[in-house]
Amino acid sequence: MSTHAEPSDGRIKALMHRIVGRPAVYDALQTVAGVAYSDRRVRKAMARSIPLNPESTVVDVGGGTGRARTLWPESVKYVLIDNDEEKIEGFRRKGFSGEAICADATALPFETATVAVAIVSAVTHHLPPGVPEPVLAEIRRVLKPNGRLLLLDAVWRPWRPVGRLLWHFDRGSYPRTAEELRRLLDDRFEIVSWETFSIFHRYILAVGRPRA
Repeated sequence: MSTHAEPSDGRIKALMHRIVGRPAVYDALQTVAGVAYSDRRVRKAMARSIPLNPESTVVDVGGGTGRARTLWPESVKYVLIDNDEEKIEGFRRKGFSGEAICADATALPFETATVAVAIVSAVTHHLPPGVPEPVLAEIRRVLKPNGRLLLLDAVWRPWRPVGRLLWHFDRGSYPRTAEELRRLLDDRFEIVSWETFSIFHRYILAVGRPRA
């Protein structure tokens, strides 16, 4: 029985991933997943830990359809970076102010020390081993000395049955523990704030500034 179940399961996952990849479905699922609550947590973290000038450059790394644009004042220069052209087009159709660029997060199209804030939301669990390090190193390169990285992601907690089920069908195949994410950040960033909360998954929300 197992020899037939595995290919079937793989086909179901592949079909779900294709469906979820569509911008409208992607946005709807984020709403169901509780983004309104996580957005409130992010706004509080921003108010506490992120100095922001009216014309600061905010880069949304792996930002999908740019839902996070609503978190930032209209005056900031918002730049969405994603490697999926369909999601880039989804952002443009929304009519938000800002720029969308299809690019690799390991080679961000910015000069060194020119970005005030980089947000990395629900991205690290999509990155295979060996990739988070160059991504974080590149973010550190483009951030100003007093810039901020804001990182939000679900973390791996295998003893949570609901979390295990969600991870089984998630498009991201590389969930990490909170401890692993903390180590990745500590190598390049001084942690300004760190908090955890739960919706369906357990999440970490961290703010860091580049180490000298």
